[in-house]
Amino acid sequence: MFVGVGATIAIAYACGMKFSGIDGTFFMHTQFRHGRALLLTTRDGNNNILLLCWLICLKEDASSYDYFAKMCVAVGLGRYLNKTYSLLYSDQAKGIPAFAKLFRCYHGFCFRHLIGNCYDHLKRTPGAKKSYNIVLAWKMQKAKTQLEYVEAKAALHANNPDAAAYFDGKPHRQVFLYAMLELGVSPCGHKTSNVVESINGTIVEIRNETPYFFNDDLLKWIGKQLLARSDEIARHAAKHYTLTKWAHDQWAYQVCAHCAHCAHCAHYAPLHAWQLAKAMRSKGQVEHSGSGEIYYITDPTDPSMREEVNLAPRRTHPHKVQCCTYVKEYALPCQHCALVFHERKFFYTGHRRTRAVIGKFWPKWVQYDTWAAAYENTSVKRPAVVRGPYTGPAEDVVLPPPAPTKKRGRPRKSRFKRNRSVRARVSRLSGEIMRPDMNEGFMRDRE
Repeated sequence: MFVGVGATIAIAYACGMKFSGIDGTFFMHTQFRHGRALLLTTRDGNNNILLLCWLICLKEDASSYDYFAKMCVAVGLGRYLNKTYSLLYSDQAKGIPAFAKLFRCYHGFCFRHLIGNCYDHLKRTPGAKKSYNIVLAWKMQKAKTQLEYVEAKAALHANNPDAAAYFDGKPHRQVFLYAMLELGVSPCGHKTSNVVESINGTIVEIRNETPYFFNDDLLKWIGKQLLARSDEIARHAAKHYTLTKWAHDQWAYQVCAHCAHCAHCAHYAPLHAWQLAKAMRSKGQVEHSGSGEIYYITDPTDPSMREEVNLAPRRTHPHKVQCCTYVKEYALPCQHCALVFHERKFFYTGHRRTRAVIGKFWPKWVQYDTWAAAYENTSVKRPAVVRGPYTGPAEDVVLPPPAPTKKRGRPRKSRFKRNRSVRARVSRLSGEIMRPDMNEGFMRDRE
């Protein structure tokens, strides 16, 4: 049974983070305890979870994931998952490649699942140390440059060489952050498939229900979340936000980490002018390169530390600003860009100028107008009860469920282990049942 939520799919088109996750969970109902639910989720521009669709099936295998992917394409999710530099996180289940092969998005492995798999690998390896430092493993994954990755790997190797070899043997472009940043993929601060794991924790109670009540409770939960977020948008409208709350907090922390808790928009400006000036005095010096929109930021405490900021990268560049690893990871302007914005006085010339700066240097999915318009007049319809006898499937069903490739249970040859010579045979002439030990009597009676 496939269920797609049109309201959340439309929101993902408008302000989706281009970061999705897929995973499966199991039912705990007494009569449907072998059932599985495959869920596809993403996040909006305010870092809120969006449950796009799910599939209720009997087994989490390649055929189920293949059917799930085809139904996602049928409801229009192919356009969202095929966006440029989009990322799909999952575990290493055998059926996941059957889902990912239909989309052009980058496929990453959930590091939280890899940590559990590493423990199982060490248990099966004779003579290996059975425990390792998880903090060091996370440092390997979170390393933003290859040099930091090598240092973290050496630290884990000193703690447990087998664990370091296990993680290093995984494909780097699907596991480690530094390799993803080199490809232009922005995880937006997420390292695992937490978009799905969070949903699994939310629906623990409704997994005790049958599939019909499971769908009803899940759609009810989605409706409550949409209503709560619409109320949040209405509260923020009075503060004249130009960015979503999550993007605004990220920008405030980049400007001044000590003042991030009190950074609020005033008259359509991302930050108070006095706060921005206070933060800029001690961060660095801005020098123009002399051509184009390229600037150099020099650290006043260490002149050897120099960062280049390009406000007009090429169209083929994955981000609107070209700078440090923070821009590569979050796709948002960093603290070096804040210095240039302060030098150019981008936020001190009125409402229209500020709007133009936000539209030029911030992605569309974190802009407040886009976020508010996506949640306007959204609703979710709960499943209706149809009375009367069952007359067949609905007319809008596009694809039938895949036929099982293997029959359930043991094959016939394994069930019947008796000697074939003892089995009863049927005479082709008379049709009577004849056994090998009855040949002589049978032939004598015919004579």
